Formats: sequence, C-alpha cells, structure tokens
Amino acid sequence: MKRKSIGLAAVLAGGLVGCAGTPGDGGVSLGGARAGSGDGPTVAYVGPRGVRLGELRGGLLATSGGAVLAEAVLDAELAERLAARGLAVDEAAVRRERELLAQTLSADPDTAARLLERLRAARGLTDDRLAALMERNAALRALVADGVDVTEEAVRLAYEREHGTRRVARVAVLATPGEADRFVRELRLGGSFEQLAMARSIDPSAGAGGLLPPISRASEGVAGSVREAVWRTAVGSVSGRVAVPEGFAVVRVERELAATGRPMAEVRGALERRVRLTGEAQAMRELAASILRGARVTVLDADLAASWSRYLEANAPAR
Repeated sequence: MKRKSIGLAAVLAGGLVGCAGTPGDGGVSLGGARAGSGDGPTVAYVGPRGVRLGELRGGLLATSGGAVLAEAVLDAELAERLAARGLAVDEAAVRRERELLAQTLSADPDTAARLLERLRAARGLTDDRLAALMERNAALRALVADGVDVTEEAVRLAYEREHGTRRVARVAVLATPGEADRFVRELRLGGSFEQLAMARSIDPSAGAGGLLPPISRASEGVAGSVREAVWRTAVGSVSGRVAVPEGFAVVRVERELAATGRPMAEVRGALERRVRLTGEAQAMRELAASILRGARVTVLDADLAASWSRYLEANAPAR
C-alpha cells in the first residue's frame, strides 16, 4: 500500500517527457553511433591507468540516459507551449518553485535544507540540473494554473482531513490471503503487531511497525479499503484481511484523535491554498505525461533506446 507525497511528486514531475516517432517529421533525433570502448577524453584514473569516456558511455546511457533525454524533450515542448500562449517564466516564478519544494520537505527551514541535500544526492541533482528542474516546474505550473478550480467540496474535504476526527492505526500488508490470515491468527495468540509487521509486512511502513499517519474519513494517502477498515474497526481491535493493490492488509486501530475545533472560517485561506497546490500538482503530472506520450523522438543508440523505453513505461505508460 504505497503512499505518495503529492507536493514532492509535483516537484519531480518535471522529469517527464515524450515518446517514439520518426526523424524528419518535426520530431527530436538524438544519439548516434556507438563509440569505441577506448574512445573519448580521459575522465578518471584508476591508479596510473586512465579511464576514457567511451568506457563509461554505455553504462551512463543505459542507467540515466532516459531521464536526461526526458528533460531535453520536455524543455523543448514547454518552451513552444509557453510561447504559443504568450506566457513566460521569470525569476520570481522559479524562486517560488524552490520555496514550494522546501515547504514540501519540511516546515523548518534548516530541516528542509538538509532534506533537499539528501534529495539532490539521491537524484543526482547538480546546481544546474536543480535550477532547470525548478524552471521546468514553473513552466508546467504556468500552463495548468488557469484550469485548476478550487471547489467548496474540495475545501470541505481538506478541512475534514486536517481538522476533523482522525484515527491512528497500524497496517501490515501481506502478499497472499493465507499469509494475511496467518498474521491475524498469530495476533489472536498474543503476537505483537509491531514485531510481526516489521518482520513480514511488505508495506513501506513496516520499518515503523506498520504505523500510519493519522487517518480521517476523507484521507487520500492510503488505499480506500484500508481507510474504510480503519473506520469500521473498533479502537483497540484488529480488522480482518482487506484487499489492496499490493496484496492483503490487516489493520489495528490504536486510538482516536479528537477534531481540532478550529472553525472553517479561521483556516479557509490555508486550506484553499493547499487545495490549489494539490490540483496544480495533479495537472502538472498529467500535462508532463501527455507530453511524454505525444512527443516524436527517435533514439539511435541502443543503450539510450533501452533506457528511454524503461523511462517511458515508468512515467507515462500507454493508456
């Protein structure tokens, strides 16, 4: 039962791009003949032996080529769409994207800075690539902003998620019905939910003993079947198995948190802003995916072609 961070997913949506076509029809043609293994400049030394770029080229293209090609295609398409609509991305818009990224990572500036450095290391984001990513996101946001509506229903649901009654629960996800039933049986014999979840659950929450963030009746960050199980199971009790995309889940409800009591009027502005950002994030992902599916790209290098195909399947599979 995978959960996603909508804000961060939007920030990283800028990596999405287009799909295959033929040269000479307005598409993008990149790549070329494979370089010999000893070709190119020396880029490193292993002891006294020089390592040439040609020796690394195949591995670099096969592992990261698709993502880099994605950035190039998306940048070209976004520039065309901005120009066609008379829009431009200025420094203020790019700066706002950086601020949104920091806020997504943490409300504390120091913590956000540390997490950003970890994110950059994990994603290989140099200063130039990070700057390009922020500009790409600003372009996506500019193109989708007019189409995002903040409805009263969306604001009401956001209020319920953030300020209504919530429940704290643990979950374990097992691959088969038999494993889920065995998990429940062992709990009834006195087993520890936390320890069993850590040992057997395939959910990312396993490391925390299955503990989930507080769940309201309107929460979107968990599978609907799990959310329903949390609310139909008595506090202190364990549910039966419920189906989730990854297998079968078992839930234990720990406790119930009372509503904050803050009136809607007091928090409406912040809720409307978050609803808008969530809507923009979704629209940005959809726009990037549509560009990826629709662009005309011909890849001439075998390693890059394989990487591109994997990237395409992961980010915008055919509908």
